Amino acid sequence: MSQSKARPAPVKRSSSLRRAYNHLFRSDSATSRASPPPRPERLKSAHTVPAVPESNQAPDTQDDALRRELQQCRQELEEAREMVMAQDQELSTLERNAQRMERRYKEKEAALTRQKASLEENMVAVVVQQIKEAQKAERQAVRDECNREHQATLDSLHHKYKSRTAILTQELADARAGAERLKADHENQVTSLRTEMASLTNDLETAKAAIVETTDSLKNIQQASTTALEESEKANTTLRAELEDQIAALTEELHASRTELQNAGVSLEDHTRRYADLQSTSSKALEDAETSLASIRTTLESQLEAQANDLSSARDALETSTKDREAERSAQQLVQDQLAAARDELAQLASELQSYSATKEALTAAEARITELTNDLQDLSATKAAREALEERVAQLLVDLASFDACKQELERAQAQIAHLSTNLEGFDGTKEAQEVAEARIAELSTQLDEYEPLKADHETTKRNLDEAQAKIAALTTEVESHADLKEAQHNAEAQISQLSAQNEQLTSDHEAGKRELEESQAKVTELTTQVESLESTREELAAAREKIAQLYADLQEHAQLKEDRDVLKQELEDSHAKIADLTTQLEDYHAAKGNLEAAESRVSELSVQLESHTQLETDYEAIKTELDTAHAKLADLATELEEHKGFKAQLEEAESKIAHFSTELEEYTHLKEDYEKEKERSASLAQDIDRHLAAVTAAEEKQQEAEARAVEAAEKHKSVADEIDDHLATIAAAEEKHKDAEARAVEAKEKHMSALVEIEAHLAAVTAAERKQKEAETRADDLEDKHKSILTELEGLKDNLAAAESGHAAAKEQNDQLRGDLEAASASHEAAQAALNEAQEKVHPLEEKIESLETELTAVTKSMQEDQEHAQAQQAKHAEELAAVEAEKNRLAEGMAALREAHDKLAAEMQSVEDSKKSVEETLAGFEEERSKFTSELAELKATLSDRGSELEAAVTAQSDARKQLEEAEVARHTAEEKLAAVEAQLRSVEDSREELAEKCKQLEETQTSQQATEEQLDRLEEELKSAQSSNEELNQKLDEAQTSRQVSGDELSALQEHLKSSQTSNEELTRKLEESQASQHTSEEKIAALEEQLKFAQSSNEELAQKLEDADGSNTAAASEKATLQAQHDAAMDELNKELSSAKEALQKAKEEADATIADLESKFIASDASHKDVQELLEKTRTDADQSKTEMEGKLAEAEELHKAAQEAITKAKADADALSGDFDQKLAEALANQKAAEKALAKAREGVEVSSAREDELAAALAAQKSAEQALDNAQTEAKAAEEARASLEAQLQRAKSTEADAEKRLADSEAAKADFEDKVKSAEAEKANAEQEAKLVREKVMQLQADLESANQEKLAIVEKSSKELGSTEAELKAAIAAKSEAQDYVKELEAKLEALKNNDEDSSPHLKELELELESLKAKALDVNKISEDLEAKDHAIRQLTTSKDETETQLKDAENKLASLQEEMDSLKASTRSSNEEAEKYLERREQEFKQHAEQTTQELNALQEQLKAKQDDIAELQAWKARMEQELDVLTPSTPHSPNMGDIEDKTSTVATVNGGRGKKKNKKKAKAAADFEDAMQEAAAKENGGSD
Repeated sequence: MSQSKARPAPVKRSSSLRRAYNHLFRSDSATSRASPPPRPERLKSAHTVPAVPESNQAPDTQDDALRRELQQCRQELEEAREMVMAQDQELSTLERNAQRMERRYKEKEAALTRQKASLEENMVAVVVQQIKEAQKAERQAVRDECNREHQATLDSLHHKYKSRTAILTQELADARAGAERLKADHENQVTSLRTEMASLTNDLETAKAAIVETTDSLKNIQQASTTALEESEKANTTLRAELEDQIAALTEELHASRTELQNAGVSLEDHTRRYADLQSTSSKALEDAETSLASIRTTLESQLEAQANDLSSARDALETSTKDREAERSAQQLVQDQLAAARDELAQLASELQSYSATKEALTAAEARITELTNDLQDLSATKAAREALEERVAQLLVDLASFDACKQELERAQAQIAHLSTNLEGFDGTKEAQEVAEARIAELSTQLDEYEPLKADHETTKRNLDEAQAKIAALTTEVESHADLKEAQHNAEAQISQLSAQNEQLTSDHEAGKRELEESQAKVTELTTQVESLESTREELAAAREKIAQLYADLQEHAQLKEDRDVLKQELEDSHAKIADLTTQLEDYHAAKGNLEAAESRVSELSVQLESHTQLETDYEAIKTELDTAHAKLADLATELEEHKGFKAQLEEAESKIAHFSTELEEYTHLKEDYEKEKERSASLAQDIDRHLAAVTAAEEKQQEAEARAVEAAEKHKSVADEIDDHLATIAAAEEKHKDAEARAVEAKEKHMSALVEIEAHLAAVTAAERKQKEAETRADDLEDKHKSILTELEGLKDNLAAAESGHAAAKEQNDQLRGDLEAASASHEAAQAALNEAQEKVHPLEEKIESLETELTAVTKSMQEDQEHAQAQQAKHAEELAAVEAEKNRLAEGMAALREAHDKLAAEMQSVEDSKKSVEETLAGFEEERSKFTSELAELKATLSDRGSELEAAVTAQSDARKQLEEAEVARHTAEEKLAAVEAQLRSVEDSREELAEKCKQLEETQTSQQATEEQLDRLEEELKSAQSSNEELNQKLDEAQTSRQVSGDELSALQEHLKSSQTSNEELTRKLEESQASQHTSEEKIAALEEQLKFAQSSNEELAQKLEDADGSNTAAASEKATLQAQHDAAMDELNKELSSAKEALQKAKEEADATIADLESKFIASDASHKDVQELLEKTRTDADQSKTEMEGKLAEAEELHKAAQEAITKAKADADALSGDFDQKLAEALANQKAAEKALAKAREGVEVSSAREDELAAALAAQKSAEQALDNAQTEAKAAEEARASLEAQLQRAKSTEADAEKRLADSEAAKADFEDKVKSAEAEKANAEQEAKLVREKVMQLQADLESANQEKLAIVEKSSKELGSTEAELKAAIAAKSEAQDYVKELEAKLEALKNNDEDSSPHLKELELELESLKAKALDVNKISEDLEAKDHAIRQLTTSKDETETQLKDAENKLASLQEEMDSLKASTRSSNEEAEKYLERREQEFKQHAEQTTQELNALQEQLKAKQDDIAELQAWKARMEQELDVLTPSTPHSPNMGDIEDKTSTVATVNGGRGKKKNKKKAKAAADFEDAMQEAAAKENGGSD
């Protein structure tokens, strides 16, 4: 029985036994079992069918065969009988053996069970004793370790926190002093900057006036230059004509000289005689003349070469000129050809000069003429070059003037120099002097330009002198021909030629001087333009500097306000700490919290159904609102067009009735939308309450599990409830997906319907446009005033409708306010119930002996809550049915929209058939469309240019006859379109009927709200029950007050903490209220934006009226030009203002980002410091557990020091929280500033939209204002996200600090438990041991709690980081969108400037006005498309705002989780305080007695461990015996299983085994069940035996 080696398992023993048995005893029977023994031949033949005897066989042989067979059958029967008897005997013997073995087994089994029971009893007693001793030893070890570590840690903590508090106080004092100094410095800077700003504004106004004057002067100079160019061109043409005449005269003179030369040849024979006589006398004179002629020839040839060089250079210059001088180049080429001919003639004359002296004089005259012509040609080329340079300069000035507006775009690049300009503001006087110098230069340039006129007159005089000189030359040539004395005439002509050449040189020098002066004046003009541009850039930089100064002043005020708010929020944070301590005591009653949870869950289910119905109503409202907006826009367009024709008055009245109907529906749906938003906010608040209740329930469940095991069942119930909530949420999500699908289908149907309406309206617009054009052609001059009056009446009617809509909206707001009041009252009652519940929790918590009585109340409350939950589920099912009905109604509407689509498709098919059948009508319509586009282009020209209207009226009169014909053809198409419109209106009426059914569904929703009120009444009943529980707890509170006399100090601290907590709660509520108010203000701003958009539409209609009015001003072009100049100035001013606002918004956004980054970095540093301090505190507090049981006197002193340290830590915590609250106040201030920026943007938007009434060009200002508003909204969103990030950081700091408090409270609680255990040891040692065991269990649970809280805090931090990352991504996307909007705005400005340039070109080119106007219309349409893109960007920004709101909700949920963790930590701190109080009441005698008893327990534990080891060895030995018995039992059972029957002649063990197997198969079911039970019991017994054997082995060792 006492074997040390255990036997193998039963399964292995049975398998080995089977193999051995088969090997020994069944070597021959295996084959017999595999193949049964062969049957005798007789049996084989007995079963065969006897053969049929043949007919010829004898009857005797048949009888013999039958007898033999009968004998054989009898022998076989005897053998079978003997075999059966033998088997029966064997079976009986086997049954007796089995019964005997079964009896033996039962006896052994009974003995073993008795032994097992006795061993188990002994083992339980030994194990219990051993556990108690081990626990006592462990507690003693822990106590010793805590006592050792506690002494060192308290001193270090005390010193550390005192030094930290001193440092923090010093830093706070320094920060406050620095803030005061900064505030004083900023105020001084602000005053100085204000004065400088005023002076700079004055300078800016003067500079703007000077710029306007310079632009006017430049325009005048441009006009003067154009006139001068025209005059110079005229002078050049006249000069060219004169030169051509002179060249013709010279050619005639040459021909005359040739004829005279021929005549001279004829008379030469007559003069030969005279020549011979005179030859002797004139030989000397002839030689002198030849020498002089050679010298003259050389001079002339040199002059000709110089002139040829000059002509080649002039030719090169002319070749590089522009194409507009081709005609002049041809003229110059002609002159050059004439000069070449003149040179040839000069050569001929030189060859003939030897024979005739008169030819010499003609030659000299021709050469002089040639020189004059070359000089004139050079002058002409010079004037041409000057004129071309002047033209290029004028073109450059035009380009500069056109790019003057483009220079405004450099404002953004000039903003980079703001910082440099702000430092150099003192040198502004020098800039001002430079400005005055530039103005003086402008005046000087204007004088020089005025002096240009005398230079021009001098040039004209020079040309006249040149003409006179040419006339004189011609006269001289005639005189030379007439004089007889050729020599004297030659000398006189030479003298005159020299005189004229001198005069010509003087004239050329004067001309060159004039050209130089002109070039100098042009250089001065360029210099002046550059100076003007630099002055403009300087002024823009000054304006930017002023804006920077204003921004700095605003930032200074903001900094001062933030400092004040920081001080206020610090005080509020100090009050909040007391409130936090008070709130921590309000979450200890698990039972009432669970009831509130179930009620809240029922409320969530109801609100989810209502939310689905509200989302449906909201989508319907949005769809109807879009339809109403489109209807308003279309009716506004139709009102201006249909009023021009009397036949459409009936349709206008019908449209007005539709407007009234839509306005009523808009009022209803605005009311529903507001109700939905209220319910949404309420559901969000209830969801937050539910989250807080869930957190409280989980905390209460954990605490209840620590106290009793029965809370496990409650936790399981809570889990089932949570699963039900998840199921409900899943169903809600599925319903929402279905709802979204239905919405998508409805949107598609609506889009198709709108496309059909757009096509119909396009046809109507075409018809009305034709009629309007006809009306304008017929009665434009007579009926404009009547039209204006009729349009004003229509607008007044629309205003009345809008006023009615606004009154309905006000009524809806009042009803919304009433509902809000009801909701606030309900929430107040709920808060009162929660407060009562919290008071009951405070009174019930310290009295743990009353938990059982409260559990009975819990069961009652849970039953009632379950009933309420069932009722809520029934209501939810009802709401689900209603939702299904609403979805069915939506499907029906979708079917109606599908029918509308089919009707639209049918209509499109009809239109296609009509178009196919009437191609002629299509051609006329195409012509009509062309005419309409032409007319619209003319209308745009009337709006933009205000140019000549008389020509357009004449064109309209000429086109009137064609328009009449086209109108007659369009009337047919209009009638068909009217019929189709009537069909579509009938379909719209059916849709309106379906909307009335939706209104009935809204009534049913109100009924569901009444059922919701019933559930609220049930909540009130539960609150009354809680009040009754409070009354019963008040009696217990009296006893608690008597027991809390020893805890007065801790009670005072708790009261102070409660007050701080209340103040912090109020401050948090105020912060949340401010956030809600900011969100509400944002919502109101969005509504204002919608209202302003409606005003914009109204302004567009009024703009069209102004366009019609402007048609009356056909003759007032000058007044219109002045009005355009004023409008341009207003546009520039508005653009400047909007750019300023945009830059300020950008700067505010950048500043907010920087401050947010700084605050986040500060908070992270504080968080790291607090985390490090928390870790230090946690480590030190863990060490205090070992030193908790040291001397009592030292403990009391150290506890006093710990209290002082705790106070210092609380002060540090309050300061840190004050800093965090100050940061949150800073972000609130930034939020307010962002709202102010948004309001400023809204004002700018309103101003821009008012400007639309003046001109259509102000639409760009509206786009800029929208962009500024979006930037302000972006800044607001960024400020909100930054404030949320700061709040999250503050919450994380508070959570870290509360964790430190909780760990400290946990240590104090353990200390108090140990002291209470010491006091209890004086009375009962056993109860003390039990309490110590409980304390150890609680310590383990507290450790688990701390780990869980750390995990929760880490998860909260991760969620915070995820939220920050998501918000940063959203911020980046919104910044990209803002940049895209700014780029779109700049593109729009560029388009506007291009349009202005094109309008200027249209003024000069009236003939090509229509194609330019078409281009302008296309560009205006592109601008409208870009405005739509900007609106889409605003919608995207709103979606981003919605995503940020969702992030705020997730942040609130994390904050609630952190608050719950703080509450848990505060409850642990309270327990530690109670333990401190109990520690003070303990004495040294109890400690000494405890130590003595603990030593005795240690000795007793050693004895018990020895006894336990001995018992374990005995148990192990018995376990081995049990294992052997089990193996034997299994072996026997296997042997019984393997027995099978065999042949009758071999009754061996194989036969026995076969028979046993047959018996086992008969009793198979019963034996298997019994074997399973026996195997289970044997396994249990085997475990016990193993433990006993182990004990025996330990004892033997």
